[in-house]
Amino acid sequence: INTNNSINNSNNSNINRVANNIVDQARIEREIRQLNRIQINKCIIIQKILRGYLSRLKQFKAIRQLLDKQLNDISQLAIVLLKTKGINYYPPIQITTELTRNIIFISKSNSQD
Repeated sequence: INTNNSINNSNNSNINRVANNIVDQARIEREIRQLNRIQINKCIIIQKILRGYLSRLKQFKAIRQLLDKQLNDISQLAIVLLKTKGINYYPPIQITTELTRNIIFISKSNSQD
């Protein structure tokens, strides 16, 4: 009977070790999954920041190109009118308002980046 008892104790000990290994393995896998979730969330935040930055940069470049084109057009018109008719050209208030708005946007964008 003692040998059966020692065999049973040995089996119980092995079962406990296996159970502990399974519990430890499950804990490790949970920790790995948690670390993966944290890493994925950090990546998502980085992507959001980058997309926002690239969007602002794209908007800034588009407005800057529009402003440059408008200023060039006004300059060319002023030159042509001055050469051909001797008239100083002053843009209408709607155009100067839009140009001013774009200049303010560009100056604020430059100061924030």
